[in-house]
Amino acid sequence: LHGGAVTLQGGATQLGTVDVGTLTVTTTGALSQDSGTVRVAGALTVNAGTASIDLRNAGNQLGGVVTLQGGSTQLQTQAGLTLGAVATGSLTVQSHGALNLGQGTVSGALSADSGNAPITQTGDLRVTGAASFASGSGDITLPQSGNAFLDALSLTGRAVTVFNQPSLAFGSLSFSSKMRLVFFAFL
Repeated sequence: LHGGAVTLQGGATQLGTVDVGTLTVTTTGALSQDSGTVRVAGALTVNAGTASIDLRNAGNQLGGVVTLQGGSTQLQTQAGLTLGAVATGSLTVQSHGALNLGQGTVSGALSADSGNAPITQTGDLRVTGAASFASGSGDITLPQSGNAFLDALSLTGRAVTVFNQPSLAFGSLSFSSKMRLVFFAFL
């Protein structure tokens, strides 16, 4: 699939090799990809309702903001990744560059791995399951005052800053520089 601005609609959808300017996908079933890579220079918008989204290919290149609505969601890129609005079931994202988690709700576990690059956000994140952030030698900076990590939090990075509204439950913590945690518990 090649083109400028591309819109796809349908039931369950499997992408082959994609090289487009922007891509909007609306499905009533699962979205996946075969062994081909997905290259979107601009924005990628996916609305799979409550169905799964599986775009895990180390060769994927997503150059613009990625907006996700779906059930269990897995996304992998060969470079940095910027998420926009997120409304998913469990979410697994892996980039090999700066990872911006955007804003929204993950109804389940969140696993974010940026290799050795920073992990950031643009707005509040609400995660109902365990949340794991791995940035290797990069910083983890999640300072939004509306963040709500509702289950165990695991952090691996250089310098870590996390703001959380409810009390925090920790999984594993590993950092090489400094850690700053801020949380509020409402009674």
